[in-house]
Amino acid sequence: MPVTRETDALAAAARRHLRRRTVRFAGLIGVGVMIAAVIGTLSMQAGRWQSGLLATGSQVEGTVISALLVGSQRRSNESHVTVQYFTPDGRDHSFSFPAVDTSRYRPGERVTVYYDPARRGHHRTRWDAPRTATQNSSAAILLLSAVIALVGLLGLPRAVIGMRLGRGAWHVAEARVSTIYAWPQPALLLVELGADGDMFAAPRTGRAHLRTGTYLVRTVNRGPWCVVTTKAGTAVVRRARSRHATDSWRTQIARHA
Repeated sequence: MPVTRETDALAAAARRHLRRRTVRFAGLIGVGVMIAAVIGTLSMQAGRWQSGLLATGSQVEGTVISALLVGSQRRSNESHVTVQYFTPDGRDHSFSFPAVDTSRYRPGERVTVYYDPARRGHHRTRWDAPRTATQNSSAAILLLSAVIALVGLLGLPRAVIGMRLGRGAWHVAEARVSTIYAWPQPALLLVELGADGDMFAAPRTGRAHLRTGTYLVRTVNRGPWCVVTTKAGTAVVRRARSRHATDSWRTQIARHA
């Protein structure tokens, strides 16, 4: 297959795909960092207003309604406390919170409650404060943001390498494309250039549907990376690290042929 307008268009499409892939992974990192920053800021603000109630909040006497021990043996000193209090206008309020020191709260005992009359739900005792909705969900959201950023971090290096490699001149080559499964390891997409030629590999994704045939290939002489593309898809693959790995892959290909 000579290099023609069709192959030039295919190479241009592959370059666009590689650029979009790089932007996508970089965007995942940005989204993860942004979510973590927003949640961290909201949690800090919640902590500041809770601490500020001790200095600026109105005070009233409240009553401990319950102090229930929760958790495993390792956390048996944690209790879930509920406090009830009445504001000067006669309204009844109650709130619950986790307390580490159980000796401070006994059912029926009186405790000082600090609250903000202008903001419903802003109250605390001298030692503890109820967790806000942001604080309750912050751990799960931060974990999600970390996973999003990690996906971006894992995929970005290969995407950048592919984008930079794709900028150069492409050439046409025969490539043998195979997939091997070695559970619990991820499936590998294998690309062999020429008969008994260089072997490259990449973790296979659900959209990796390349087939054996003639490909546009972008590689650097003896370099560790290669980009192959057809109308069926584009893949960024890495050269086998050792002859042993190449022989092992060829054995598995022959076994499943």
